[in-house]
Amino acid sequence: MLGHSTIKSTRIYAQISYEKVDSDMKRLAKSIKGKYQLANL
Repeated sequence: MLGHSTIKSTRIYAQISYEKVDSDMKRLAKSIKGKYQLANL
């Protein structure tokens, strides 16, 4: 648990965090699309 009094609070917090990370990563991917490429090793 993340210091919450109930597991329900922890689950709600974790769900919001995952959604935020997902939306931020999608926005980042969109903004850097085509600007970088992997090195051919």
